[in-house]
Amino acid sequence: MTIRSKYLLFLVLLPSLAVLGGCSDSGGDGNDNGAGTTNDNQNDNGQPPDNSNDNGDPGNTNTNANDNGNTNANTNDNGNANDNTNTNTNGNANDNGRGSCPGGFTLAIKVITGGAGFVVVDPPGECFAAGTHVTLGAVAEDTFTFLAFTGDAASESLDVVVTMDADKAVTATFTGNLFVASDATILEFDAFTGDFVGEFVTPGAGGLSGPLGGATFGPDGDFYVAAVDGVRRYDGMTGAFVSQVVGIGDGGLSAAFGLDFGPGGNLFVADGDTVLEYDGVTGAIVGVFVTAGDGGLGGATALHFGPGGNLFVVATPGGGTAGAVFEFDGDSGAFLGEFVTTGSGGLGISFDFAFGPGGDLFVSTTLAGKVIRYRGATGEPETCPCACFVPCPSDLLPDANYVISSLSFPSGVAFAPNGNMLVTSGGDIRAFAVSAAGPTEQTPFFAADPTDPFAINIVSFITFKPLP
Repeated sequence: MTIRSKYLLFLVLLPSLAVLGGCSDSGGDGNDNGAGTTNDNQNDNGQPPDNSNDNGDPGNTNTNANDNGNTNANTNDNGNANDNTNTNTNGNANDNGRGSCPGGFTLAIKVITGGAGFVVVDPPGECFAAGTHVTLGAVAEDTFTFLAFTGDAASESLDVVVTMDADKAVTATFTGNLFVASDATILEFDAFTGDFVGEFVTPGAGGLSGPLGGATFGPDGDFYVAAVDGVRRYDGMTGAFVSQVVGIGDGGLSAAFGLDFGPGGNLFVADGDTVLEYDGVTGAIVGVFVTAGDGGLGGATALHFGPGGNLFVVATPGGGTAGAVFEFDGDSGAFLGEFVTTGSGGLGISFDFAFGPGGDLFVSTTLAGKVIRYRGATGEPETCPCACFVPCPSDLLPDANYVISSLSFPSGVAFAPNGNMLVTSGGDIRAFAVSAAGPTEQTPFFAADPTDPFAINIVSFITFKPLP
């Protein structure tokens, strides 16, 4: 039975079965003086001054007045005492071996990570009089989400007020948004709240048509989508169509079901009983990475590189409905074995899987309505008596540590930056906190609104945008 046939059969069965300067000119003033010389270096150039003094004698006073909005670094290589006085009207820190904020307190802001967002400080500066109330405002760039302020100001709100009664340090954390490949469109959701942001890729853009076979962000930051007619590339910031990277027939491709970028940056695509490798920049065929049917591979529907660099492929070998996870060497493509043996733990037809923060493997099994957890070291099912992660009947407690309500045709699986597992369930996205004591369902991440035209298809794939 072909993948397309299985997908169509699956759709038929649904009714009955019920996502912080620029120029190289540093304004540097080098002085090699005799004793008792005063160097007055004034820079008002918008660049950080580099004042290096090699005097050879004591008693030199270097006064550097800067009104440039930059950090001032003063280096003295003279083996003697120098009185370096830096006067700044910009509220920025000075690296001069003396206190940078006399009579006040400093505020240090750290952003994780730059490129994903920034923090507006009001009033601006880094040195403030005691008792000053400073407002910090987090601003996320497109396709990213602000998560939280931590440190001396702990808040999940976009704005927080800091009272300067001591030196303070605050960290602002941003993360990439969640993207859901659903039918012939890509939907974007806030990674923190689950709020719907909008259509990232509009329906049919660039000829995109379903059913889709996976989606991921590439090393170049663009978004790649696999479908029955090949792999397409979309701008990673705007979602605009860029190009068809791989088409039917390229390198022998017949249909793209599952894709991922390897550690070296090349693109790997699952195609039935084989895996093909393409140049990650040009899209040119590199070769057959996994030969047809190697190790019994057949009916491949998803692939991902694991924590150790090997390639894992979920498939239904032999044309049946029992699923397995195959492992191949990440360098050579050699078959290493069935990491999850066929049917283990009740694994059936699966469309996606993900490795959790601790290295365990979580595989959706769509028709059974659950996500099965396998040990990352052995591939054996977790100790839950019903061999599942979600759900496990409550009457199996206390031996069963994994108890959650049933899922509705789960397919896409991904782990959020905060460690929660997200899984598509019908038209919803559900979130679970994973711990040794079992999963705890979080506030519904995204619940479908029957009146909303932006619906999540039951067979869909989810991925988070990586940080810059």
